[in-house]
Amino acid sequence: ESVQLAVDHPTATGDTGWRVWDGGILLAKAVETKLKTWTNNKEHPVVLELGCGSGIASIAAAYMGAEVYATDRECIRDRTVRNIELNKATIQKRGGSCEFKVVDWNYINRDAGNVPKKPDLIMASDVVWDDSFMVPLANALAALHTDPKVPVVLCQKERLKEMDDKLLQVLGAAGFKMVDRFGAQEATPESQFHHDAVWFCVFQR
Repeated sequence: ESVQLAVDHPTATGDTGWRVWDGGILLAKAVETKLKTWTNNKEHPVVLELGCGSGIASIAAAYMGAEVYATDRECIRDRTVRNIELNKATIQKRGGSCEFKVVDWNYINRDAGNVPKKPDLIMASDVVWDDSFMVPLANALAALHTDPKVPVVLCQKERLKEMDDKLLQVLGAAGFKMVDRFGAQEATPESQFHHDAVWFCVFQR
């Protein structure tokens, strides 16, 4: 069974969360093969996705039996909830769950309590395409990441090396160290969905 999506394109500048991006598709495919590894083989791991957009990766994790919290800004809620509902029967059949929660990185002190304090995995895809997102992302991760054993998986599309280097510096200043990096081919070896510019980075704190 495939993830079902009702996708809207942005109607205003900045409404990027309504599209399905390459990183989201690849993270969804990687979850199928990597979730057990990333969550230490837990049967029903708690997964937190930041900047979930359409919800494709969160729904894929729920298909794998995870308890998933798909988070984004309030303006994204209706579309993501609609996608979750489209997949609800399959998610339940597979023993998972998926719930949308508002987590706006710019108001992380307000929103951090909306999600579990101890997820088994924090993940995000293609959420940094401009310098302005780096510090809010680092602040959100610092607030939500409470267990040093829990990995943070970022699926990022390379755009500018300078921006990628700066992201590593900002996350490093927040205490996050990259412990692994691999391409889409390694993440989804059996899949037709590959992209030479998309990389997976695993961080620990």
